[in-house]
Amino acid sequence: MDFWTIFNIIGTIASIGGAGISILQAKNAQTAAKKVKEIKEQFIALRNSSDAAELQTFLRKAIKSMEKFGPASVPANLRGITPSKEAQDVQEFMTMLKQDRALFGKANPNIADQSCEKLGIALNEFAQSQNEEDLRTNGSKLYIILMDISPSIKTLMDAKLEKAS
Repeated sequence: MDFWTIFNIIGTIASIGGAGISILQAKNAQTAAKKVKEIKEQFIALRNSSDAAELQTFLRKAIKSMEKFGPASVPANLRGITPSKEAQDVQEFMTMLKQDRALFGKANPNIADQSCEKLGIALNEFAQSQNEEDLRTNGSKLYIILMDISPSIKTLMDAKLEKAS
């Protein structure tokens, strides 16, 4: 065998070896890309579950603030209460609900939008209350709306936590 034949054989073997290494590296890169995608999806799910939990915390605070105006309240018990403070808790919840509306899906309007609209109307009526009876009536409306929203947020939070696991 002459020099060029040996050189061609060595070159061919090196090319085949290089192709094999390239295939292995491509498989490793593909596996790594899948892992990165899984980690990214898990991170997003954790962030979403955290947002849902925070939303539930704001809801609980708003419900707690409106409990004193709820269906079981009596006008005499409302003397000395600062309605603007209680209304602020509901407004903070509305802000968070609107901010996190994407958690409820892409539909327009979605549950968050519809709930914010109902809350906005009821909150405006609450702010216009002239006496204890108006506060009780309008506060009771807010309380009931907040309670109606509660199962949706609980379901959302459970779903996000399950997806994050």
